[in-house]
Amino acid sequence: MQAGGDLSVSTSLKRPLLGRVDSGEQADLVFRIAYGTLRLAHKAGNDILHNFICQWSEPFWISMLVVSLNWNNSLGEQVNLEDLYSQASSCINDENKTDEESKYRLNQLKLFIVWLTIYLDIQYSQQNFTSLPSSAIGLIFLAAKYCLIRAPEDAHSDVTPKATELRLELLSRLVLYPNMWSCFTYTLQLVRKFSDNNNPPNLYSLLQGYHNSIGQQCCSTLDELRNLLISPIRRWLGRVDSLPSYIDRRCIAVAAITCFRQGIQSYNINDHQLLDVKYLEDLAVNDSWHAQWLEPVINLIIQVLYDEEEVFTEDENIQFYHFYPIGISTLNNLKHRLRNELNLWQDQVGCPTIADALLKCHVDPALRVQLECQLNQSE
Repeated sequence: MQAGGDLSVSTSLKRPLLGRVDSGEQADLVFRIAYGTLRLAHKAGNDILHNFICQWSEPFWISMLVVSLNWNNSLGEQVNLEDLYSQASSCINDENKTDEESKYRLNQLKLFIVWLTIYLDIQYSQQNFTSLPSSAIGLIFLAAKYCLIRAPEDAHSDVTPKATELRLELLSRLVLYPNMWSCFTYTLQLVRKFSDNNNPPNLYSLLQGYHNSIGQQCCSTLDELRNLLISPIRRWLGRVDSLPSYIDRRCIAVAAITCFRQGIQSYNINDHQLLDVKYLEDLAVNDSWHAQWLEPVINLIIQVLYDEEEVFTEDENIQFYHFYPIGISTLNNLKHRLRNELNLWQDQVGCPTIADALLKCHVDPALRVQLECQLNQSE
């Protein structure tokens, strides 16, 4: 099915394999087989991987969406993955309940994260690519609605913290690709619109709205955009320390600075003002966006630059998970991306002088030194 296709007439919805499972174990088996197949396609080379991604992404994602939404099909069958996961939870020992209940859900999320990332990596090379398949938008919306609205900000109050963290990580991967920014902000708008659980969205209208919005400005004012960005930034910063994978933390660090950068106010000041130290100090002090987010974002960047990037396992599935996104999979690539984001931030605030004033005002001197050392450290 092509992006923007009519889900209501798709034959893929009639009887998907996932629509016939009757236990969490069976669903998990499907996800593990799909993950292994994806890994084998990756090992077989770029051409085979590209063909696999183009041919099978939409059909498989549609089947995931069907069972995630608990849709009725024409045969009267109903499968709800969350119900199956809950049933699996009730059949195990109490001391293992949290981990075991999460296992099937986590495998589902990890599969979609890797698959979507490979899809985005491949499609990003096509300069005119700005849209996603309808099924991907639906799955991303469901993940965003859960991790930004339903799940508590505090991990200790979350009954499925690992799943929430993976959903947040999924959103961060979308932000890594500049051509997906409109998709990300549209998702945030949808989440806010349908934040009331008593107001369930019409998926068809939701997806049509997405495809009609491509290329349009999502917010008319800077305040509107900031109000959208605050929730993901806050939750990324609050949950990132719990993520065990360095590649996940890298994704969140890049996404955090990208979203932070998109929400800044640009300054257009004259040469006389640039030489006025007091003026620059007052400007920096009164910038509430930088006061709230600049130091936490810089601190996160430093943390991921200190991360070990070795994967201490012979498990090929885990190694495969750390291969994408290619743009930040190595430390050199990560540093290049972070330098680029910081340079863009500097340009967007107005000039290096203003950027320096903001750093001096809002970031601890020790952190500034660490940032420079880590970014400039030779490999």
